[in-house]
Amino acid sequence: MKVVLGVTASVAIYKAAELVRVLRAEGADVTVVTTPHANHLVGPRLWEAVTERRAVTDLFADEHAFAHLEVASGAEAVAVVPATANTIGKLAAGIADEPVTTVALAVDCGRLVAPAMNPKMWERPEVQRNVATLRELGYVILGPEEGSTACGDVGRGRLAEVGVIAEEIFRLASTSPRYVGKTVVVTAGPTAEPFDAVRALTNRSSGLMGYEVARRAARRGAKVRLVTGTTSDPIPLGTNVHIDRVKTAEDMLTATREAFEGAEALIMTAAVSDYRFDEVVKGKSKKSKGKPSTALIPTVDIVSEIAEYKGDRIVIGFAAETDNLVDNAKDKLLKKKLDMIVANVVGVEGVGFGELWAEAALVKADGVDDLGRITKAALADRVLDELEALAGWR
Repeated sequence: MKVVLGVTASVAIYKAAELVRVLRAEGADVTVVTTPHANHLVGPRLWEAVTERRAVTDLFADEHAFAHLEVASGAEAVAVVPATANTIGKLAAGIADEPVTTVALAVDCGRLVAPAMNPKMWERPEVQRNVATLRELGYVILGPEEGSTACGDVGRGRLAEVGVIAEEIFRLASTSPRYVGKTVVVTAGPTAEPFDAVRALTNRSSGLMGYEVARRAARRGAKVRLVTGTTSDPIPLGTNVHIDRVKTAEDMLTATREAFEGAEALIMTAAVSDYRFDEVVKGKSKKSKGKPSTALIPTVDIVSEIAEYKGDRIVIGFAAETDNLVDNAKDKLLKKKLDMIVANVVGVEGVGFGELWAEAALVKADGVDDLGRITKAALADRVLDELEALAGWR
């Protein structure tokens, strides 16, 4: 993926180097182009060090007569991060008098602008007019956010989070017509069944698998509804992902059923608690001598409940197994009326809950694909490839 990063003279310029790191970590080929004012803050050596590519800092450097056009050729996404009011105004007016504005006009790929400036500047009507013009021209405008700015003022003017910007860049470069206009529901993380006001029955799921599926579906252009249990957010998500936070299995069923009403597919990676307490103690249960007496009863089987009424929509389940991986998955595939089930090994060091890696097999009615050890990121992409095939979106 070829990305051109336009850097302007905002104090948030230092965050552009972190953005380069995030993009390159996922294999993006990044070239930095700068405005003359940005060169007063950071020189080209930094950009060339973090990108391992020559930066374009001057339209008229002798050795780079057409460098800006070479950079523009083949670009899959152009992002101006951070973007000052000055550069936003030039882009809105179609002015091309330095590398950033010239490259932005010389491409036919998606373009993103992430503003960062003093809150009073951001609020000015002329700036808002220019931003509105960029939206009309097809630019994606991301941010700015509320908060304290470098100048000491508080308000809307902070650069959007680097991880979110990166996701939007990946979406610009990776959008597939097969996913555009589709809604995909993803469930993630553990559910927690309360015992009292303090304690709950839950599991070790980190939610990473579901978050990877959600963000990669959004990169392909889908609108994503992520129904997630109680977990910290393991990775950044883009603006195409709407998050519904739930706690119990019953909560997850309600939210998932509502989200699935307007969706084409459901991918259920969540580790739903199999049992809940028969009675929930009000307040905090006090510790006492002897064994506490309590009963566990099964929770609702969410994927079975929803798959029963899926019609021609696709439902993909996940199953965590410690043994008989494929046989157990085949049994669940039939009983739960799923289109595919992803069988995951748990209880083995280095894979499963809380890890970056999985050991998995894709089980479908027509066969089994044993994937062996695979990163959860790669597994998410493989599942989405299979979804395209199962749904006939190809």
